[in-house]
Amino acid sequence: MTPLIFVFVSMLNLLSLRETAFASGSILYIDLNNRDMEVSKCEEGLKEAYASQVQPEWNCDDSANMQSRCIQPKVFRLNAEKAKAYSTEQCPWQGEIKECHVSTYMQQIRRHRYKLDTIALSGDDGNGQFFGVGGTLTVQDIQMALNKNPSTRQGITTMLHNGCYAATVQACNKTWMRKVAPNVQTTMGFLLQAPYGTEPENYNLMKELCGKRDQINAAATEQELDSAFKGLAGVDKVSASICIDRPELKGVCSMEYAKGGTTPASCYQSYDELYRRCQTELPSEDKYNMYMGFLNADSAEFANPPAKGRADACSVNVGKSCLRQYYDEVQKWRHCAGLYQERAGHPLPSPGQMMRLIFFNEIKSRVANNHAGELAAYNKLLDYYNLSAYRLDNLQSLSRAVINQRLIAVRRAVRKLPKNQATVNGVKIGWMAQELDRTLRELESKCVPGAWVNADSEKRSSCLNWAGGRAK
Repeated sequence: MTPLIFVFVSMLNLLSLRETAFASGSILYIDLNNRDMEVSKCEEGLKEAYASQVQPEWNCDDSANMQSRCIQPKVFRLNAEKAKAYSTEQCPWQGEIKECHVSTYMQQIRRHRYKLDTIALSGDDGNGQFFGVGGTLTVQDIQMALNKNPSTRQGITTMLHNGCYAATVQACNKTWMRKVAPNVQTTMGFLLQAPYGTEPENYNLMKELCGKRDQINAAATEQELDSAFKGLAGVDKVSASICIDRPELKGVCSMEYAKGGTTPASCYQSYDELYRRCQTELPSEDKYNMYMGFLNADSAEFANPPAKGRADACSVNVGKSCLRQYYDEVQKWRHCAGLYQERAGHPLPSPGQMMRLIFFNEIKSRVANNHAGELAAYNKLLDYYNLSAYRLDNLQSLSRAVINQRLIAVRRAVRKLPKNQATVNGVKIGWMAQELDRTLRELESKCVPGAWVNADSEKRSSCLNWAGGRAK
């Protein structure tokens, strides 16, 4: 009987080893901006995490429909090239990654007996969505993909975000945690502006987060979480953040929520504490007035928002414009929006509209380059109705103040025109002015693709399509 007892005890020890030493599963890395180095560093971090382990097999799965097998976790990259390869008649390739590509790739990963426990999203964050040259994916898209893969959905415990403002209280607690999948308990990423994906500070943090998920997810106390956070190499150089939603810990670990700009003993503050701080940490009303000044552009002082990266009066110490600093403040304390509106009598600015205002120069460039035909048709009709003074020639050189004034003037003028108006492709001048106004003055999300923050984006607006081009 002794050999049988020995074998039984050995098997128990082996199972225990697998549970504790190899807790993490594989990572689905959705790469919307083709950042090779990010993915490579994530793979490097994952390999280093398991390099010292002697057990040759990981990621055990004994479900009834699969062979009992253990596989070492890996990083599965989904970019535009991979999504195109996984396109089908039901999920055709139309130039960008869609929810159906994510769902199909999850199924392929599962068929190869890998278990995902982490979804990484890399791109430009747009408050509930990520976008880039490879397309746009919203939190609803990720939900839908997981709903089509219920076994994968149950196994997802971690979200890893490589984009700006994707790990604030609002982003984690209201958007990217359990709204994605029921067992998500950790979201990691940047609380404020992230370094560009080509910068070492960015991809080196991805290496740390991909490789040290076990330590972070195993933290059961504030002290253990603080130690795991501060043990991430380079964490002091970026606005890193870890959101936790477990019975024993519910809050955010980040140095960005330090009180009064001081460095706290611990990185961790509970959600309850961060909501209590709304009483004293509401965004400045003076900065709100500045924002509205740039949005309306109705005075010489606010004729044009500062170009991305341009120094201004606020840039002496932090290298950010006043407008960008206010955007940081709004994102950081977005969870206080209800109290802010109660006290100020108006809502906090829309983060999406704020970001589009910050990137207004890029938006002008995209309209001028991607919709040159629409602008030419618009200007031609202005000439026909003796409204040439309001043409949008050389759009990129026009200030926001001039653009706003001309669009408002045209919309007023066309009200006096006869109903039987000249058209281009059946579109009247009034409609053109309205859609340009929605795009350039109001900065509506429907009319301004998120990808337009990238200067080389060829994506077209769904609002500007009267010259025969198609929104895509």
